Amino acid sequence: MRCGEVLNILKKLGDPRNVEGMARFGIKPAVALGVPKPALRKLAKDLGQDHHLAQRLWASGMHESRVLASMVDDPVKVTGAQMEAWANDFDNWDICDQCCMNLFRYTNHACWAEPPPTIHMWRYPQLPDDELPQIRYHLFRMFKARNWLD
Repeated sequence: MRCGEVLNILKKLGDPRNVEGMARFGIKPAVALGVPKPALRKLAKDLGQDHHLAQRLWASGMHESRVLASMVDDPVKVTGAQMEAWANDFDNWDICDQCCMNLFRYTNHACWAEPPPTIHMWRYPQLPDDELPQIRYHLFRMFKARNWLD
């Protein structure tokens, strides 16, 4: 299925009331449709793994298309550079958690022994909200390295 077709399906599945609910939990992406996670999981199952489609979905910039990208991407084809690029795009905790738990943990690039020095939260207790998703991502990689998530 082409990316445009998938985006049209997502638009049909969206519900503006869900976008309001997302905001109550601090999920405020620039573009969101309010597609429920069970509907995304069903769509991902129907689509199957497709690395190229995942790249196109991510590039669309829409919250739900990015969550779906994390569900359909092939972990074997994901590179460390892709993980870093996607992490740099994280704009809320939900997309961070979805990528880490749906995709990144299954890749060969999921961990390293020590986090970069910029993520020591105890040194920076007043971090702006836009840095928190990246911190969650780096903590995930550190925990995975220590087998705390298995």
